[in-house]
Amino acid sequence: MAESKNKPLFNRRYLLILVWVLPIVILFLQQGAGERPIDNIRWDTALQAYVLPNEQDDIQLELLLPLPQTLTDQAWIDTRVQIQAVQQRLSQAPMTNWLSTQGWRAQVSEAATHLKIDIEAKQPPSAQQLEQFYTRLKQLEMINSEPLRKRAQAERYLASQQDESRLLAALGDRLSDTADLFAATPVWLLTADIDKTEGSAPTTGSNAASRPWTPGGVRLDVSPRNPDASLTLIGQRQPAPKDGAELARQRLGAELMAQLLAQNFGKMDYRWTWKPLAQNGYRALILPSSPTTRAWLADPSLASRGLSKDLLEQTRASLLSRYDQILTEEPQRWLELVGLYHLPLDSHQAFRDTLNTIDLDAARALITNLLDPGQSLQIRFASTGNPS
Repeated sequence: MAESKNKPLFNRRYLLILVWVLPIVILFLQQGAGERPIDNIRWDTALQAYVLPNEQDDIQLELLLPLPQTLTDQAWIDTRVQIQAVQQRLSQAPMTNWLSTQGWRAQVSEAATHLKIDIEAKQPPSAQQLEQFYTRLKQLEMINSEPLRKRAQAERYLASQQDESRLLAALGDRLSDTADLFAATPVWLLTADIDKTEGSAPTTGSNAASRPWTPGGVRLDVSPRNPDASLTLIGQRQPAPKDGAELARQRLGAELMAQLLAQNFGKMDYRWTWKPLAQNGYRALILPSSPTTRAWLADPSLASRGLSKDLLEQTRASLLSRYDQILTEEPQRWLELVGLYHLPLDSHQAFRDTLNTIDLDAARALITNLLDPGQSLQIRFASTGNPS
């Protein structure tokens, strides 16, 4: 019987090749798996626009107009008239004819922090086209705004009679007295495959309001329409985030506050508003008067003490889940955040890293700062007076 010999499964030459090739393969796979469109956001100096590279043929062009603060009646009416005038302007023959010659089609949508104009284009735009479009869009004097204003005044009148709206209007009076849709710098976003002309992206602008901010108590010289509720508003400025880390802290704090309010005052008629505008943003909490709510307003640490580790982890997981979905399926939404706040181009990395590192103590500090009486304005109605 012939003797059989056991042969090694891998010879030395194979092992030597494996030693050299395997690290290269692993590195290639890691780069391929980790590369996302959002990682390649850049600022195009020629277009003065944020660009998200796109290997597909379609071109997505967006113009963002940051919304002003609209808490007062006049600011709300002025902004509503401008928004409706923009919509009408895009449908006028001079504008539609110009769009047609460019091979463009435009439509308007409104978000919480900005007005967005989506433009369908067959070719990447030039800087001259972007400038011409914006210049033509601003020619709102060609719109008969009087009917728009009358309609906006009627809409606002109904809402302004509510006590909550009157408290918020008083807060708006102390934040800013300007409401111009075209006062802020327009933001252009482009998703397309174009040649690079990179440069330094603009940084976050000042969030200074036109009026000085003085924390303290304010008593309106009018009576509430619903005296039984006896509402109190506590409000602060909401600065625009300067980077991904600050954005993560702001979003987590606002989400946790909403959760804690639901736990503590779920049966009460309260209102939590968080408006992170690019300019003159604000946050406000309106509560009916009670021993519990008065304690909350006097000592903001009471709110933070109710935060548990489980609630923190659930809220963090929810934010990260939405974050991952946006970056994977809707990277243009993150591009809008970068453009609106002029965030660093790699802010998405800092956002995730910061969310993952905020512990229970840091989260409680975020909540306490949201209601810090030393930085807040507390607004109440007078006990007597003219309710109108």
